[in-house]
Amino acid sequence: MENKEKKEIEKLLEIGVHFGHTTPFHHPSMEKFIYGKRSNIEIIDVIKTLEKLNEALEFLKKKKKENPLIFFVGTKPIAKNFIEKMSKELNFPYVSEKWLGGTLTNFETISRKLKKFKELLEKKEKGGFEKLIKKVRVKIEREIEKERKYLEPLLLLKKLPDILFVVDAKKEETALIEAKKMRITTMGICDTDGNADLLDFPIPANDDNKESLKFILEKVKKVLKKEK
Repeated sequence: MENKEKKEIEKLLEIGVHFGHTTPFHHPSMEKFIYGKRSNIEIIDVIKTLEKLNEALEFLKKKKKENPLIFFVGTKPIAKNFIEKMSKELNFPYVSEKWLGGTLTNFETISRKLKKFKELLEKKEKGGFEKLIKKVRVKIEREIEKERKYLEPLLLLKKLPDILFVVDAKKEETALIEAKKMRITTMGICDTDGNADLLDFPIPANDDNKESLKFILEKVKKVLKKEK
């Protein structure tokens, strides 16, 4: 084992990447990534975490040359801020609030909805609602604000993505199932309660730990960041 790899494994252990869920929540697909159990808590093998993380990063490095469209999804409270910040920095679409059913499998409908939302935004910015009576204008503006948190992050989703990256395979299972149906490459962080079989590139790790998420997502961001 190289010195760099040893240091990274020590770091993973230090930040608690290896702590999974209690055994009642065990998913059979994660068996190959589990080192053992401690006080009924499943312990993830950090050597495999690092191995799978590096596989995902290597894939992203290769795909980067093709300017892939990567779609980030992380709706659990601990992941939301990470996903929003990273996606905005990288200029990629994301979901941090709620997965809208059919986002991928019914993409034409979602595209029409996004087009309409974008037109409303542009009209509002140009003062296109100023001539309307107050009651109607207020109603339209409220509708825009209601839709904003769900649709604005999707405006960059101008086609089906090349890669779907999720934080918490269990929480985002619907998104992963849709991606698999559409033959979209899937990758993401999968704890011991998630279905690793839904991921082409599973990264076995604690998905309820801020430091764990930060470590992995920073690595992903570094690979995808465009050189100035």
